[in-house]
Amino acid sequence: MILGLKHTRTGDTLTSIIDSKDTLKSISPLPATISASVVSQSQSDIQAVQNALTSLSRTDPSVRWTEEDGQTLVHGLGALHLEIVEGRLKEEFGAHCSLGKRRVSYKECFSRTEDLVESLHWDKDVLGKPSNALIELAIRQLAEDEQGSDDWDGNLVIGPNGQPLPAATVPTGKITLELAAIIQGLLGPLSASPHTGLPITGTHITVRSFSLSLGSPPAALASASSTLLRQIFKNSGSQEILEPFISVKVSVPESGMGKVVKDLTENGGEIQEMLTDITSLSSLGGTNELTAFTPEGLYIPPQWISPSAVVSTDGSQDSTRQKRSVFAFSPLSKMLDYQSRLRSISGGQATFEMSPAGFRRVNQERKVEILQEIGRA
Repeated sequence: MILGLKHTRTGDTLTSIIDSKDTLKSISPLPATISASVVSQSQSDIQAVQNALTSLSRTDPSVRWTEEDGQTLVHGLGALHLEIVEGRLKEEFGAHCSLGKRRVSYKECFSRTEDLVESLHWDKDVLGKPSNALIELAIRQLAEDEQGSDDWDGNLVIGPNGQPLPAATVPTGKITLELAAIIQGLLGPLSASPHTGLPITGTHITVRSFSLSLGSPPAALASASSTLLRQIFKNSGSQEILEPFISVKVSVPESGMGKVVKDLTENGGEIQEMLTDITSLSSLGGTNELTAFTPEGLYIPPQWISPSAVVSTDGSQDSTRQKRSVFAFSPLSKMLDYQSRLRSISGGQATFEMSPAGFRRVNQERKVEILQEIGRA
């Protein structure tokens, strides 16, 4: 057991050799899809709650917290995940808080597909000293064959040497003090769009060149890069909004399948397949087939006693009793109350499975609804 580790987190590699190159691959958590406000019981509990959130995010990399408009928000992978987070905050860390209403975590994506090249000459006082810095950035949307970095929340940042830059603000052997300052400056605008306040993802940024005058602190480059990137986003106008989707499988008796399909489509779902209930989300496409139940050697009550339980003499089940599976993609925002909704429309006879299906661009009508939901319309 190693004590006193205050800055490590799950996924870090601990070595006994200075500057060791033998590191294990870091954990890349899935992007957060849902968030909730963290309400402290009193003003004196705010700092203790934030310290507990920081400690929790070190042990669970899929949990992160931010402050927006003076409110503390915690982000997770789903409603159940946030319930676990709330329980750990109270029981494990003794935090006096509660979570508010859950809301979906939307994102914004830069829509320009060609490089937009902009530069900025920064000439202001930083920390009471005259500073002079110059930086040039090229920005565009990620191409289909390009993969964003998890450390950059799905964005890709390329340095002047053509190599990807890590989202590290601490200088290392590979990151100079000047590059670390630029990275620090880029992180701010990427975390909150000037139009919607949403985090930005799917963007390719290239640091084409930069310079720092003699005697100017590296903080000048941080200010220059932050100002330039924010100006680019602001001048480019409102961008595309991405919404988290999920894959859902609903197992329901055939008699209730129509109601389930209608409910999914009315709430923005896209029906993919409707099959006999023999597969799960992970085994879709298998070759297993549903075998008919045989009544041989069993007592079957007469139909007038239990007509709904009768199996026909040819070995096939009554179509009203046989379960079907409905596979669909659906917006996560429309599925937060699906358990109670499904119980109501199926009479408690249906079950469902869900799994993340990434983020998708929304149309203009849905974009207006989202902007109204987050108070940015």
